[in-house]
Amino acid sequence: EEQLFRFIHRFLQRILDDSRPAWLGKLLTREILEPTGAQGRVIDRVVRPLHEALRPIVRKISGSRCGEDEVTRGVLSILGQCIFYRNASPVILRLYPNFFDEAERIDRTAAHIFRFSLAGLKALGSKENSR
Repeated sequence: EEQLFRFIHRFLQRILDDSRPAWLGKLLTREILEPTGAQGRVIDRVVRPLHEALRPIVRKISGSRCGEDEVTRGVLSILGQCIFYRNASPVILRLYPNFFDEAERIDRTAAHIFRFSLAGLKALGSKENSR
């Protein structure tokens, strides 16, 4: 669980922290929304390593009952939540002007994504999961 939180927090720092160069968040956003000739390199050098780092964490938390497709969906869901906060920041701030406390934005967002994802991953591996 600690590995999952650290992964989410580090990834959000890389794509949301305005005090750092924002190239990663901008690059991911551009290649997702408007792919260029560099998409293959971006996938191989940035996206694939993220997936490869997150996949064993998701696998461990979700347990042995969870199939590979569900592990993949878990990885995509976690990364999707993180990227949503990057891409939708202007909309979020327009809807909820006081939502982000700049000093705690990354910490609070990481904590939420972690709790939400952890509950989902545990549910995937439970016997009660019938869908």
